[in-house]
Amino acid sequence: MEESIISTYNVPHSMKERIVDTFVSLNFEKYLPNYKLQHMGEKRTDEFLNKKSDFKDLPQIVEQILNIKQERLPTTLRKHGDV
Repeated sequence: MEESIISTYNVPHSMKERIVDTFVSLNFEKYLPNYKLQHMGEKRTDEFLNKKSDFKDLPQIVEQILNIKQERLPTTLRKHGDV
């Protein structure tokens, strides 16, 4: 995730922490029932990441939140049909 999303999209540290916290919370709640999300003021991903399957669209979610233009992305990360 660090190379393919965080570095590529220049994701702010607080957003990265929120993404990781959400991932841990959703995927390991059975094993970590007392796990708490950090409150760093970053909540932009909250409306998009509510279930495990939402993470399959993480690059597009980050792109949408950060409003990154397709033309600035490497070809391998562009959505099909958007180029």
